[in-house]
Amino acid sequence: MGSWFGMMFGLAWLSIRVHRQEFPGEPVAQGVWFGVMLFAVLFGTVPLSLLFANLLAYVVPPARKALNAEAAQTGTAGFLESQRGMLKAALLFSLPTLLLALFATYRSWG
Repeated sequence: MGSWFGMMFGLAWLSIRVHRQEFPGEPVAQGVWFGVMLFAVLFGTVPLSLLFANLLAYVVPPARKALNAEAAQTGTAGFLESQRGMLKAALLFSLPTLLLALFATYRSWG
């Protein structure tokens, strides 16, 4: 949850900063394109944050042992299989939504 909020907040902040550079003097939190940018950043960062959180769990050895044991016991996907699936989801879902956020950043919000 924290990695998702951090990514979402960071990308929204970066989009607003870039927009202010491109359109100085324009009010920020107005217009349809501002909402499109926020919506795209909100949902586009979910698969990326899941990838990051899974990677963090893999880096911590006790967590990795517990997760590998659970995957072996239940017959579910291990680390590599789950990362591969989340990477596919990120490419199918995050890439288009973040490109939409980039497009909305360079549109006039006023």
